Amino acid sequence: MMKRKTLYILLLLSFNLSFSQRLLTSWSQQNIENYTKEMYDEAQKLSSSQLLEKNLHDEYWSEVFLTLNASANHHLSNTEYQKSIALQLTNNSETKLKGTSRLIIWDRISNGDIIFEGKGLEFQNDLFTVAGRANQILQSLTKKNFGFVTIDSSKKELEELKSKWQDYLNNKPVEEFKPIKLENSKIPEISSLPAVKALIISLQPNAQKIRLQQAA
Repeated sequence: MMKRKTLYILLLLSFNLSFSQRLLTSWSQQNIENYTKEMYDEAQKLSSSQLLEKNLHDEYWSEVFLTLNASANHHLSNTEYQKSIALQLTNNSETKLKGTSRLIIWDRISNGDIIFEGKGLEFQNDLFTVAGRANQILQSLTKKNFGFVTIDSSKKELEELKSKWQDYLNNKPVEEFKPIKLENSKIPEISSLPAVKALIISLQPNAQKIRLQQAA
């Protein structure tokens, strides 16, 4: 019964978190540090207002993951929740997330906030900021993309992104963002400039990375 439940949760996560993120080699919920079934169950019980507050204060990758998952599981059609999340798009408060094993955000690998292990779950939004997490939630819920929140996003860019989401959520026409497609690349996930930069940096000797590889 437990195996069946775990498989169900994993399939649910794969379905709901399929936008603005990609798998590199392999990843599963078992790779998330500080993550238990009890935490999953508790997150599913949170109200929309509690999830809004949670997104402001998440400190672990596991907590961010559960906020994304609970939002996708319970608020796909909750426009009021989505409008409230959109208000967080100009909040550039940053948290140095803990427990980031196999989380891939290329800019955060480049600056040393994440150790690249050669595989994991890649996000194009900067989940270290409230705005990045808010954008990821909205993209996951609506399957719309009006741009990404990166480590370098300016206040003006965040304001513009918030306006686009607010227009969309009020049924106004908004042109979607079209990411550059690397069609000739054999491995598109690692062919962008941020990815290449991060990979070069990650090849340098790193004691913490060696410990992670030995423990895997």
